[in-house]
Amino acid sequence: MNQGVRIAARAKFQQLLKRWPLLLATAFTLYSALLLSYTVNTWQRMRQDATDYLLADNQRRAATLRDFSDQLIDTTIAGADLAEIRTFLLNRDLGMSPRYGLNSSIAVIEQRFQQLSERLERRWNVSSPRIIFYSEDNELIADSHRGEPEPPPPLLTGMQPHMRVDPWRGRVELMAPVMHKGKRDGIVVKSMHESILYRNMIASSSLGHGELLLTSEGKPLTGFNFDTRLTSGQLRTLVKLPDNRVHEIKSEFFKEPIDEFLSEILIVKTPVPGTALVLVSFVPENLIYGHLPSRYNLIVAGALLLLMVLGAIKMDRMRREADTLADNIRAAEQQQAITEFRNIELSEEIERRLIVEKVLAETQERWELAIAGTNDGIWDWHIRSGDLFLSSRWKSMLGYLDSDVSNHLDSWAGLLHPEDRDRVFAEVDRHLRGDIGFYQCSMRMRCKDGSYKWILARGRALFDATGNAVRMAGSHTDISKQRESEDRIADRNAQLDAIFSLSPDAFVSFDAARRVKHANPAFLDMTGYKEADIVELDEDAFSARLANDCLPATPFEGVTAMRLAQESGESAPPRLLIELAGPGKRVIELKLRLADATTVSQILYLRDVTHEVEVDRMKSEFLSHAAHELRTPMASIYGFTELLVAQDFDAETRKDLLQTIHKQTAWLIEIINELLDISRIESRRGKDFKVEPVTLAPLVIDVLSSMQFDAERWPVTLNLPANLPVVRADAPKLRQVLLNILGNAVKYSPQGGGIVIAGASRLVGVKAMVSLAITDHGIGMTEEQVAHACERFYRADTSGNIPGTGLGMAIVKEVVELLGGSIDIASAPNLGTTVTILLPTALIAKP
Repeated sequence: MNQGVRIAARAKFQQLLKRWPLLLATAFTLYSALLLSYTVNTWQRMRQDATDYLLADNQRRAATLRDFSDQLIDTTIAGADLAEIRTFLLNRDLGMSPRYGLNSSIAVIEQRFQQLSERLERRWNVSSPRIIFYSEDNELIADSHRGEPEPPPPLLTGMQPHMRVDPWRGRVELMAPVMHKGKRDGIVVKSMHESILYRNMIASSSLGHGELLLTSEGKPLTGFNFDTRLTSGQLRTLVKLPDNRVHEIKSEFFKEPIDEFLSEILIVKTPVPGTALVLVSFVPENLIYGHLPSRYNLIVAGALLLLMVLGAIKMDRMRREADTLADNIRAAEQQQAITEFRNIELSEEIERRLIVEKVLAETQERWELAIAGTNDGIWDWHIRSGDLFLSSRWKSMLGYLDSDVSNHLDSWAGLLHPEDRDRVFAEVDRHLRGDIGFYQCSMRMRCKDGSYKWILARGRALFDATGNAVRMAGSHTDISKQRESEDRIADRNAQLDAIFSLSPDAFVSFDAARRVKHANPAFLDMTGYKEADIVELDEDAFSARLANDCLPATPFEGVTAMRLAQESGESAPPRLLIELAGPGKRVIELKLRLADATTVSQILYLRDVTHEVEVDRMKSEFLSHAAHELRTPMASIYGFTELLVAQDFDAETRKDLLQTIHKQTAWLIEIINELLDISRIESRRGKDFKVEPVTLAPLVIDVLSSMQFDAERWPVTLNLPANLPVVRADAPKLRQVLLNILGNAVKYSPQGGGIVIAGASRLVGVKAMVSLAITDHGIGMTEEQVAHACERFYRADTSGNIPGTGLGMAIVKEVVELLGGSIDIASAPNLGTTVTILLPTALIAKP
């Protein structure tokens, strides 16, 4: 054995010696490639170091420009905080007229602005800096260059100072808010030529290095003398390049032809923090990468190495082709000798096959008799050839004759239902791979009349010595009727599952051992339980858990007690109610249904009747309040009429009693009318409303004129903008709302006081709304009273000195909400009340 290993090793060594040119060229190439790789890596690191330095320098200069802009903003903030401006604002608040002092304050401010302008001109070497003081309404108050054309109004919003660059006017504007009494009360604007931003920048150099400031739209700022030789379109393209990267100005960046000077220029674009400006540096490529060797030299060196290896491979391939040709000649001679020997063996094999074919014919006859004796279809698939035998019964099961279906796998596959094809072939593949020992699969197959039958296919494959399947045979059974029965059962189960899942009522089923089998989603939502926590609980454990979650006032006696009561024939109570102690305190009605099924012994039915119980309670409470309110005027009417009937009074006393009866009767009628209004609103829910566009101003004025209250005692102020949108409302109902709110404003201001009616537009989400706020200066309400203000029969005044039914604000709330709006009440004791209603506009707000 060792001798054989030595011989093989010697042969392998001799083969390697024959290929020495290739080995030598490969070794030399690998050594050269390592040197070239080291050179390339060093070149890349040096180039990256130069790039990083250029980027860091540009970012530092951008940060310096930001610091410089912050210094300019700080001087503007100091200008907005001048004592002269504060003095002017105090004089204005005191009501000082322009003639007697206010113009003098402005002159002092302008004199101070001129001094600051001269100081800025000396410090920053900028020509004619201009300082302007605007009011909050953008009215020019003081200007260091009075008499020159007035610039456009400032654009500062909010409370933060801001710098704005206007490249079209060539100006830099620094804006700072003037704060007075804790809020913004004007703006100070400092305007300078934009060349001031180039103060600390490199405009140009003898080496071709320069810097440029651009806006985000690619507009250059004036004040530099570096000739970029770029068009406006190329500058706009430059602004869109990625930030903080080194770019070469080549034809791939600009579609327009560029100057030859720019072909070797590098650019770096860095945004200036806190501004809308971009700092662009132009640097000659040889200034940054001039110390590095040319990349083309490295490419040529690599190409030479590649050519050397390719030449060596070509020579080695020619030598191996010559060796292969010699081997082929020797192999052809050996093959001729083998063929002669094989012809002798083939003659003997023919004699043996004749004997096997005779035995096979007898076996085929027996197999056909077995097929005829069964009602199933038989199939036999030769996997390698794709031939498929299908018995007559197999074809007649689907309504076909023998000649209708060819014996090939494609014919069988064509009869499969398209939805079953992938699944069936997957099962066949699993069996052929050996994942399952027996093939069994149900499928739909097309009959001759175009319909489909459900077929159960079963079979098994034969494998050769290498584990590859060579043949597979089996049977087909018609299972259509069985599948129809299964589908009907599955459809009924699916319907029941959908009913139980979608039902708002809760169901809990128990199995034959009276353990919880299933609970539908409504039960889990109603109780907050998880299905895994209650499934498999017996009825006593389930009852104990449910009873533990009930309030003591409504105990749950358990499922067992309900079942025993039904089995004993006792009359069930009219209604079994429990109240859960969880959030919302739901009231649940329970019923139990016994069953005779083998898997379900009983079903517990639970229905949430919280709303019904609450409605009954509210109805009883409403009737009690209504009876109480009606009884008061009725008792007065009855008592005074009884006095008139029982006694004789003088004319003046009799008139006084009749006036009292008339007043109580009017009160009674008012209560009845408002009760009817509430009943009508609740029953129709706005169906009788005639919703149309309504203009608020005329309607408010008409309501005020119809009320006829003392305007001197309760002066009304209207703040309704002319552009107030039209609202969508029912005009008569909205009139009733305003009468009730304004009536309360007058009644609850017994000492008098102004009433303010203010309107405004609002955007609530994507809805355009109009708010109408009515403010009085009356007795006001506490937070607790505000919380009950819109409840029926609730009156903030319990003394009885202020007349009213306590139904007005309830009607207001019902009407406003039916119109798609809302109501809000803000009040404090002795500080008055503001009632704000929100109504939808007649226009649709754009998102």
